[in-house]
Amino acid sequence: MATGLNAAILFTSDKYQYGAVFLIVLAVFVLGLQVLLIPIYGMIGAALATVLASFFYNGLLFWFVKKHFNLQPFEKENTLLLLLIIFLFAIGWFLPSTGNPLLNIAYKGTLVSGIYIAVVYFKNLAPEAFEWFKKGK
Repeated sequence: MATGLNAAILFTSDKYQYGAVFLIVLAVFVLGLQVLLIPIYGMIGAALATVLASFFYNGLLFWFVKKHFNLQPFEKENTLLLLLIIFLFAIGWFLPSTGNPLLNIAYKGTLVSGIYIAVVYFKNLAPEAFEWFKKGK
C-alpha cells in the first residue's frame, strides 16, 4: 500500500510503456516462482511466490519512479516506524500466553498498541495523525 501510487504515476506518465514491460516481467516472475515453490511447499509456496513477486514488482516501480521522476513516498520517520513495528511484533510474539485466545488478543493487543501509540506520540513520528485527532475529526 505504501508504494501503491508508483504504478499510477508510471502509467499516467509519458513512460507508460515501461509499466507494460514491468507487468509482463511480474507475470513471468510469479509464474516461475510458482513452478519452483508450489511443488516443494504446496499452498505455502503459492503464497510465498505471490509475496516475493509483489515485493519485487513494487521495488521495481519504486526504483523506476525515484530514478525517472525523483519521487518517493517515504521519509526517515517511516524507517523508524517500521523498526518500531518489528520490535513490538517481537515483544508481542514472546509475551506469555494466557491460554484463552480472546484474552491473549485483548492483553497483547492493548499492551503493544499502547506502547506503539506512546512512542509515536512522544517521538512525534506522525504529527499529522495527532493533529487530525486534536481537530476532532
